[in-house]
Amino acid sequence: MLIAVATIAQVCAGTLWAALSIVVVLLSWNLVGKSCDLFDLKRVTIGAFWYLTYLAMIFFPAFFVYSDQPGPYRAKFLFSVESVLITVPAGWWIAARYFHFRKSELQGYFARPIDCLDYRPQIFRRVTIVLTVLVFLSVLYMREAGTVPLFYLLRNPGEYGQLVLLREDSFKLLDSPLKYAYALARSVVYPLIILVCFGAVLGKSRRKGWRIALCISLLAGILFAALSLAKAPVAYIVLALGLFLYLFRGGQVSRKWIATLLVLVLLFPITVILAISSQDVTLATALTGTGARLFYLPALGVYYYFEVFPAHVPYLNGRSIGKLSWLLGESYFDTPNFVGLYATPDAIDSVNDNAAFIADLNADFGLWGVILGGIVAGFIMEAIQVYIFRRLKTIVNLAVFTFSIVTFWNLNSVSLPVVLASNGAVLALVLGWALERPRVRIATESPQHA
Repeated sequence: MLIAVATIAQVCAGTLWAALSIVVVLLSWNLVGKSCDLFDLKRVTIGAFWYLTYLAMIFFPAFFVYSDQPGPYRAKFLFSVESVLITVPAGWWIAARYFHFRKSELQGYFARPIDCLDYRPQIFRRVTIVLTVLVFLSVLYMREAGTVPLFYLLRNPGEYGQLVLLREDSFKLLDSPLKYAYALARSVVYPLIILVCFGAVLGKSRRKGWRIALCISLLAGILFAALSLAKAPVAYIVLALGLFLYLFRGGQVSRKWIATLLVLVLLFPITVILAISSQDVTLATALTGTGARLFYLPALGVYYYFEVFPAHVPYLNGRSIGKLSWLLGESYFDTPNFVGLYATPDAIDSVNDNAAFIADLNADFGLWGVILGGIVAGFIMEAIQVYIFRRLKTIVNLAVFTFSIVTFWNLNSVSLPVVLASNGAVLALVLGWALERPRVRIATESPQHA
């Protein structure tokens, strides 16, 4: 990897950046090694998964963005991108020290067996109640949304312009007091309930109702995620299912299985692109566009935040965070919308250009915000993992762990407050606790699971 870093940095940014990048990566690996084994693919952690995806989606593409953008903002942008490789692992290390967490506990978590759900009949009852509420919300949403984009697409394929407007109106611009509940149901509660049901079936629970619950949650959850034609929600559910199976089997999966998972993750996004676009868009074009969306545009989106703030808009001092701006009595500033219109002036008025968590940190607080915010993000990430690893290893616990891996991956595309709130990092912990209480014990108190 060092050779790749040195080569790409030298070609795209010059000798000085190549030397700095090598030093940053070496320091970063030293910090990472204190918390986890980055390339131990049988013990994937929240931090390790985020770190590897950050390299692929932000770090390496940032050098190409630096080369493509000749303006005066690119040095600060690239420095900030590189700083994350040190600040976030530093946050992991600080959290581990604060909570007295050792790597042996991490290894012990993966080595412990999974507790059987049959000893906790209350979990099935609670899952049934939550699933009933979710199905009710799904039906209510379809009534409120009016023209559902998915159903419109089935009748009118290829009408790209109209479908884009319908997608905006059906979720982002939906005028409903339940709008936030719908968003949480789609991005948090449905995926978590699907994982719990999936785990119960994998664990061969004797209760036959789990199979029915899995079928209902999977069909209803994927349908609800697909209704607005947003490509990410369905892909996240499929990815979470694949990761859960991977963790459940202790990392014992074949390369063919991994390839199949990648195909299934991309299936819905590619299908939507082909269905809503004109006949000129081919499968190769769709794959190329998806590749750019994953491995170039996230870094470009971050760059625009460094071009806009503070050159065109002064630092916001927290106004990009809705609840914080309300507490401070300040007006909320919609950074994704402003940057989206800045980057693509001819886009629709409601366009959003979300970017990795350091983008909003720069918009709010500048370079110091990026550095301190990276440490805070790492601390929170590790603190949540410590909480999960120190609880009894159950199907619900494993579902929360899997969901946390996926949701913290979103730090590569949205801000930290969004990951914690709207994307459900905190809600997943609460929901997991509510499903299991009061019978979950701390893992260290259970010698047979040590």
